[in-house]
Amino acid sequence: MDLVFARLDMRVKLLRFFTWALILGTVYLNVAGETDPFSIVAHTILPLLWALAVELAAHFVRTRAGLASETRMDTVRKSRWILSPVSTFALWRRMILWEVRSYPLALQRERDRVLAKTDLQDQYGRLWRIKATRRERALFRLGELAPTVAAVPEAVVTASVVVPELPAVPEVPKAIEPKPRTRKPATATDKPARKRSVPNVDDLMPVGQEIALELIAGGRNLTRDNVIELFRNNGHKISTARASALLPKLKAFIASANDAAPAELVVAA
Repeated sequence: MDLVFARLDMRVKLLRFFTWALILGTVYLNVAGETDPFSIVAHTILPLLWALAVELAAHFVRTRAGLASETRMDTVRKSRWILSPVSTFALWRRMILWEVRSYPLALQRERDRVLAKTDLQDQYGRLWRIKATRRERALFRLGELAPTVAAVPEAVVTASVVVPELPAVPEVPKAIEPKPRTRKPATATDKPARKRSVPNVDDLMPVGQEIALELIAGGRNLTRDNVIELFRNNGHKISTARASALLPKLKAFIASANDAAPAELVVAA
């Protein structure tokens, strides 16, 4: 819960002391009825060892997840203390006075402070602490006096901006337009185009004739889709290509049947 509250920025530090008080109360209840020193030590160490492991794990998670307190201040490198103890002490003192908790930010502000001090010395001389205005001295003590940006001499700018002479661009030759392709006249040696073979549908004619008569009797058109539908409904297999080849023969059959119908009626009469 402490980690969750720290993640939500709602951590209550007093709860940690309450938790440790409960742990100490538990340890006391464990050893209150013990008389053997070994039992007392065992019942004391084991709960404290568990509490210590939990605290170490929580500290690790809090540090890795960046849940450390905002009031935590970065430490100064030990090598800096060894190499320059006086200036490092002054830097550490200003970090505390200025409430700068980030060590890189403190180094940046220290750099700006040194440059601002150099500007004051250039402007007022050695007695800059006396000749400078009170506002400038106050801003310098607070570390808020921004250093001036060094101006680049005009001659340097003119000399640095030199436009190099570009080499002459060679003329690009005009692109040659491609000649239009002309088709060669057909010769006797050219291979003729392949003709599509018409599938044989003689085996489908008996069933097709019945289906054609059924379609005409039902008032439906004799089309390829209707022929395929009735073929498949009757349990016969037929492909689209074979149905297309069968359709003209069925139409010819229906036409011949219509022509023969009056003669049959005369004979019947």
